[in-house]
Amino acid sequence: MLYVGVDAHSETSWITVMDEKGKVLKRREMSSSRKAVQGTPGRYRQPMKATLEASYSWAPMYDWLDEVADDGVLAHPPKVGAIAEAPCW
Repeated sequence: MLYVGVDAHSETSWITVMDEKGKVLKRREMSSSRKAVQGTPGRYRQPMKATLEASYSWAPMYDWLDEVADDGVLAHPPKVGAIAEAPCW
């Protein structure tokens, strides 16, 4: 299983692909387009789960991720911020 996290914006987005052990396989900036999503996480031929922060431009990215990921979820923005600021990191 692979895990994909996306910080989506209208023009460019950041994507991270990790394996089950937490090893980062890919982390890069990409254009916010269907083609980029199909080319980055879509190139992996493994089951994957994707997480996307619900923000201004989440809807198209969610649909594009749904085409390549087996499971997709939206993350709650304030809660994602709380996790990022937690002292355990």
